Amino acid sequence: MKSLRVKRCGTAFVLLLLTVPLILALGSSTPTVQAVPTSTRTIHVGHSPDAVDVDPSLNLVYVANYGDNTVSVINGSTDEVMGTVAVGEYPDAVAVNPSTRLVYVANLGDDNVSVIDESNSQVVTNVSVGDSPDAVAVDAARNIVYVANQDDNSVSVINGSTNAVIAAVPVGQGPDALAVDSSTGMVYVANSYSNTISILDESTNMVVASIPVGDGPSGVAVDSATGLVYVTNFYDWTVSVINSSDRSVITTITTVGAGPDAIALDKVTNALYVTNFYNNTLSMMDGLSNVVVTNLTVGRGPTAVAVDPSTNVVFAADNDSNSVSVADGLKRATQTFVICPSSSVTIGESISCSALIVGASPSGQVSWGSTGVGSFVSTGADSCQLSHDLCTVSWQPSTPVSSSPVEIIATFMGDANNKGSSGEFQLNVNATVSTTTVVGTPQSMTPILEGAGVAVVIAVVAAAIYVVRKRGNGR
Repeated sequence: MKSLRVKRCGTAFVLLLLTVPLILALGSSTPTVQAVPTSTRTIHVGHSPDAVDVDPSLNLVYVANYGDNTVSVINGSTDEVMGTVAVGEYPDAVAVNPSTRLVYVANLGDDNVSVIDESNSQVVTNVSVGDSPDAVAVDAARNIVYVANQDDNSVSVINGSTNAVIAAVPVGQGPDALAVDSSTGMVYVANSYSNTISILDESTNMVVASIPVGDGPSGVAVDSATGLVYVTNFYDWTVSVINSSDRSVITTITTVGAGPDAIALDKVTNALYVTNFYNNTLSMMDGLSNVVVTNLTVGRGPTAVAVDPSTNVVFAADNDSNSVSVADGLKRATQTFVICPSSSVTIGESISCSALIVGASPSGQVSWGSTGVGSFVSTGADSCQLSHDLCTVSWQPSTPVSSSPVEIIATFMGDANNKGSSGEFQLNVNATVSTTTVVGTPQSMTPILEGAGVAVVIAVVAAAIYVVRKRGNGR
């Protein structure tokens, strides 16, 4: 994020421009993320909150309060501040390593990083880094911490096991944001003064490429699944999209708000969230189509954003409101398919049908219904729990349907990351068979007739007819 002394230059001019209505063209493509949030709730924290991060494993939120040198700890389940931790001067960035349960806070004024133990919310050490650290990111897989030092144009590399600085890597001018791609071992550094992205190779701690972007890059996020890197350009009011394979800018998104500052990615839903400092909004974007779905109003001067992928909840730090805005995230659209092994079933029999839910790791319940007369006879009757995207029930008809097929309907109820959806299957119901035809000679007669001549067979048949007649005459 922009440090405060840089960010507020020219604010009056920008606010004057905002008096002119802005027309945001969202494009003609249909976004694949749906269920758009319309409101937020507010948590009051310390003075001038300037950074936020989440530990999904504990459902805890950490907010760095630039103005009073503290970190607020929020219970993500209740939206309540559980405690406040004193750190260094002007804390300007925060990052969590869920694997080690440690929180790293970059203190801009002290040129160090405070390390907080999540188990007791105590600072266990302070690590000296470069000049004016204002961004921090963690590679949890390698237990390495990266710190962007804005005023000496470097990135400090910290060993998370020893809390020792193992390298200082020169990058572009005014490094202001970091993002790590653990799958490729690359670190992306947004250089706010030189308008570039430096790519740092974790294996060598060397810069391997520099990519020109927009004016004042201040936030960066990486989607490992798609190989795309997103960069907010604070003074251009745009987001640059980089293809990490060939390291080229493939498109520029112009439909975010004024002064896009920080950006966060939900790797479950591929949704992106951008804080817009000057018009107090949070842009919610579908990362698969690169379409801004909505610009949601938040508190004043939002400078940072984080998302909890386990709950699909977004947290925006509102610097000028001394608060955190909390919103439900975008939900991925799902498709429900109903699969039955046959297109017909007979009265007195049952048929097993499965619902297949295609979405972002869907979980939860599927409810079932039918248009014909019958009942669901499996365990759980007309509902079932998803297991590996599937759930199965059995349906048994009571009445044959002669006019049109019965519809077996499955409805996915939705979850934190997925919108609900329905699907159906057309099933023909046949009447019960009333007569049975036996074809062939009973096996029990075979030994009697084997080897017998024609005369013997005729004698046996004649004797049987005689007995029936005698009984029929009552003699």
